[in-house]
Amino acid sequence: MEYLMWNRVCHIYRVSFWNETSQRQIAKMITTTNEEDNFFNLFPKIFNLCDTFTNDSRRFLAFIDTFNRLHSEKKLNLQEKSSHLVNGVSKLEQASSEVEKLKEEAKQQQTILAAKRQEADDALTLITSSMQNSEEQKVELEDIKARTEKETAKLKVRKTEIDAELKEIEPTLLAAKAAVGGIKPESLSEIRSLRAPPEVIRDILEGVLRLMGVNDTSWVSMKSFLSRRGVREEIMNFDARKITPEMRTKVEALMKSKGESFEEQQAKRASAAAAPLAIWLKANVTYSKVLHKIKPLEDEQNKLESGLRSAMNRMKSLTGELQGVEVEVGNLRNKLNQVTVEAAEIEVNLKQTNRMLQRSESLISELSSEFTRWKQQLNDLNKELKALPLQCLVAAAYLTLVGIECSSEKRLKLLEKFSEKAGLKEFDLLRFLNCDKEEDVFICTQSSLLTTVVIDPSRKFISSLSNVDIVDLNKQDWQRTLELCLRFGRTVIVDGFAKMNLQLLSLMRHEIYGTEGSRQWIILGDKRVDYNSNFRLFLLATDTFSELYSNTLLNVVNLAPSNSNTAAMLLSITIKIRRPELEQKKADLERSCRDMESKLKSLEEELLHKLSSSTGNILNNDQLIQSLKDIKKSTNEIESSLKQAAAIANDLNKERVQYEQLAQFASNVYFEIRELYHLNHMYRIGIQEYVELFIECLKSNSDLTNDRLLQDVYNEASRGLFPQDKIILKRFLDSRHSTKLMTNELSLSSFLQSQFSNNKNRVSLIVTSMGSDPSAEIVEIFSSLNLKEYCLMSMGSDYIAKAETALEDNKSKFVCLTNLHFVVGWLPKLSSILMRLNDNKQNKCIVLVSECHDEFPTSLLEMSTKFVYESVPGLKAQVNSLNIDSSLKAIQEFNRIAYFHAVCIERRQYVPFGWTKNYDFGFNDFKSALNLIEEVKKSVNRKWQLNFIRGLLQNVIYGGKLDTISDAIIMESLVKQWFNNLESNVEFDLRSKSEISILGLPSNINIWKNSLLEENLANGVQILERAANIKTHREELQLLKQKWRNTNLRPTHEVKTSKYSPVVQFFVSECNKVNSLISLIENDLNNSNNETLNCLSNNETPDTWLTLFPTGPQKVDKFIEKFSKTANELRRRENSTDFNFNVTNLLSVRSLMNALRQQASRDMSVDIQSLKIYFFWGKQCTQFNQSFMVTLTGFVIEGALFDDCLIECSPNSELQSSMPTLYIYFVDKVSKLCISLIHTYTVLPY
Repeated sequence: MEYLMWNRVCHIYRVSFWNETSQRQIAKMITTTNEEDNFFNLFPKIFNLCDTFTNDSRRFLAFIDTFNRLHSEKKLNLQEKSSHLVNGVSKLEQASSEVEKLKEEAKQQQTILAAKRQEADDALTLITSSMQNSEEQKVELEDIKARTEKETAKLKVRKTEIDAELKEIEPTLLAAKAAVGGIKPESLSEIRSLRAPPEVIRDILEGVLRLMGVNDTSWVSMKSFLSRRGVREEIMNFDARKITPEMRTKVEALMKSKGESFEEQQAKRASAAAAPLAIWLKANVTYSKVLHKIKPLEDEQNKLESGLRSAMNRMKSLTGELQGVEVEVGNLRNKLNQVTVEAAEIEVNLKQTNRMLQRSESLISELSSEFTRWKQQLNDLNKELKALPLQCLVAAAYLTLVGIECSSEKRLKLLEKFSEKAGLKEFDLLRFLNCDKEEDVFICTQSSLLTTVVIDPSRKFISSLSNVDIVDLNKQDWQRTLELCLRFGRTVIVDGFAKMNLQLLSLMRHEIYGTEGSRQWIILGDKRVDYNSNFRLFLLATDTFSELYSNTLLNVVNLAPSNSNTAAMLLSITIKIRRPELEQKKADLERSCRDMESKLKSLEEELLHKLSSSTGNILNNDQLIQSLKDIKKSTNEIESSLKQAAAIANDLNKERVQYEQLAQFASNVYFEIRELYHLNHMYRIGIQEYVELFIECLKSNSDLTNDRLLQDVYNEASRGLFPQDKIILKRFLDSRHSTKLMTNELSLSSFLQSQFSNNKNRVSLIVTSMGSDPSAEIVEIFSSLNLKEYCLMSMGSDYIAKAETALEDNKSKFVCLTNLHFVVGWLPKLSSILMRLNDNKQNKCIVLVSECHDEFPTSLLEMSTKFVYESVPGLKAQVNSLNIDSSLKAIQEFNRIAYFHAVCIERRQYVPFGWTKNYDFGFNDFKSALNLIEEVKKSVNRKWQLNFIRGLLQNVIYGGKLDTISDAIIMESLVKQWFNNLESNVEFDLRSKSEISILGLPSNINIWKNSLLEENLANGVQILERAANIKTHREELQLLKQKWRNTNLRPTHEVKTSKYSPVVQFFVSECNKVNSLISLIENDLNNSNNETLNCLSNNETPDTWLTLFPTGPQKVDKFIEKFSKTANELRRRENSTDFNFNVTNLLSVRSLMNALRQQASRDMSVDIQSLKIYFFWGKQCTQFNQSFMVTLTGFVIEGALFDDCLIECSPNSELQSSMPTLYIYFVDKVSKLCISLIHTYTVLPY
């Protein structure tokens, strides 16, 4: 888009859009998939199915980008899922194979086990007979065993006593050994390095050497001892039993004589190794004493052990004797043992095999359904992978091109076209994108080239996203909030997007301006901000605006409700009111089913994951098998619960079906009346307003029928329509539903009372006709309702701040803002304020008053309950409406100005006869005129009063609003009629003179008015029918193309006109215009822009066509018919010299008159300025036989009759009457011919 800021610093050169060949090549170059060339042909074909973006190159690139994103993501997911399924199926197939092997193995082991058992039984019989001979030896052996057991018991007692003695000293000894083990080699090296060791070290080492049996205690011997490899281990492993009493006595004497040397503190000071050695020395000396003490007990223990050994030897002897007896038995026993062991092993293996077989068969049986389903899913995944490029192509087209459509039905229709073009028979978009609702589709994937703009007057889009930040553009700190979201990669919804904001331009263009290592940064406004790649931006708009649809940086998503969704919502509301327990039960059931389905899916994924990630034979993995069984058990329980839930849901649906017809009918009616905005932008009806009406109908009618609902909807909708549009809606609904609706009128007072009686925070919008002002009546209503705390403001730019304060003030419970059409630019902010008040549940009644305006915000219209207010039609009613101000009635000229003002107002009902336009004559003009006359009569000379007043009324107060010369002539006539004498006191009795005559209009004007009304009604019904049938622009265009082709009009070779006569030049010029218009029509039908396309789809003739054919019909189908006839006639007469013309077959009558003057000047050899034109109706004049004569036919007259002269028409006269042939004579002014001047008459061509 061309922003003004760029125009100052650069030139813009438009590049034509790529053709299909270029599009195909670009798609092939950018896409990340390897497909055949035919696949890339689909990109331009599918893209060009959407009329809106056929010339948008950036959107085509976004289309490809979205395809790449979807394809890479979906392909990765499908491949990962396929890999898991392959592994899971492989594991189950492997387990099935193992089960068959186990069955065969168990059968073989059973046969071998039976043979081994028989062999063991035979050996056991022989052993039993042989063992009977050894009973005596066994008795003796038993006696020896008994004695041995007694000796063993005594031995245990002695051992217990010895252990008790050693119990106290052994911990000390162990601690000493541990201390020695902790001596570092460096400490020992340090001692060895001493030339003359301290006495403490020498004494300790002397004790250690003597205790270990070394008698040489010289320093050299000590150093040699410490130098031994493994000296620490030798000391630690020293056996104290080697210490003799003599050795112990010498060491004790040394320790007694040198006691200080063996103290721990003293030893530590000498060396780090000395202290552990001293402790070890003391512990071993003490331990030696204990060993000496328990020596008798050990001797007795040894004696017992000796006796025990003797008994054991005897037992061995007896055993040897028994061996002689059992020689034969031994061989049999060995054989028996061997057979028994082999049989036991076989039996154990068999049991293990049977147990594994039973468990395996159970597992395989339980997972058989999963095995079958997974194999089917694997096949389906392979098919999905094959169809994935086409599915991604259709989904990308939907995400990029379809969001702009205003209804779900249109979006689905385009989706069907995309699928058909791609060759997809069935394509479930929601399932493909893993979305529950259609609205979620547009937020699941975003192109890096487009920013999503969501048009959602209901603002439900905000609740559809979780963990998002809301940035309100109406707040001053919005940029700071957006900066933080950019840095931390948050998802942002920019609320209040009502116009293009240049500070957001870099974000909408997705431009990364620089990188520093892993950091990226962009420009936000005039600031450099760090950019996190996880950042996502959504723009939320409650209304459309001019730049929204034309901006190539935006992907517009219009979240208008669909018919099916609306029907489901209304059904839920109906059941909630009629059968609340049923709806609650259904909601609980759906919630439970969703939870169970989610859990079932996660369990199945867990089951598949455990199988695919397992290693080895799963039949040997007990933990895995038990886990699989637990998962399968939970899965079966959930599946059973889901079946029960499905049965309950089926029963609930059977009970709900009785309300479906009403809900669907109500939804259809909503989508019919929603199209009223095609008649007038102010007729926007929001879904929330309709839902509230539906609820009221349900509560007020216990047995609500379709007819009753339709009547209530019509009553509610019609109060917000102007009278003509009420009739259109009535006819439209009557024809579609074969009914006869009743029209009920509602006064403004009743409307406001009904609004105020509702406890809800309601916004009332009073739509006024031009010049109507209900302010005084609203004040009276407020007074009658005893509303003391109310605020009423007539809006202007100076009152915006006051209005905002009044709306935010909790004290003002009733606020009325009038003349909102003067502050349309502020209305989006007003809409935001009212939404915030509604969200905060503030109990405030708000009345808005405005005239119709095309830029009135849709969100404000849809949240308002509308009422149309206009002045009562009729001259008398207009005069009476001016009597509201008693102070003005005191002015002498009140009646004169009142009737004059009423005539000016009432003539607007007869456009284009009364006025050519619907001028804005209001109460302020009337008041200004009264004050002006009063002041003029006081200050201006009486001689000039009348002319002065006429001039001000005719040229300033009323005449200053006129746009055409014909309207200025009418105003001049009215001023002269009503202000011909200020001295007279004007009083008119409307009963003695018809209102039409007072207005100065033809007597048969009502025939024209009724005819125009019927035409407008028919056009209005046609508009609603066309909108309700949901024909796309392309379909409408196809019908027009077919109609145009039927005319067989084609451009011809353009002819230069310089060599022809003026009249022939005129016709050649007309034919060239025909060629231009033919080319223009063909171009618009084949390559129309949005504006032209909207005109054509609404059966309106584009202005560019009317520029070349100004008198052409306003309806495009009639225009084509009329132009076809005119073009053929002009081409037929292109080189004709006949001067008889039918003005209905010309494009420009004014140009014809100029050509005729030039032709007359040439033929008569007279200067153009010397020509004088005379013309006659219906008869030739023989006196002009020497002049240049032309005849014109095809004229008609409206508002009068012609019979040699103009005469008044009667009330029953036809609307149009044909005029006779017009004879035009061009005469030389200076000729002798003298003809009396004949009055001319102004006529209008068809």
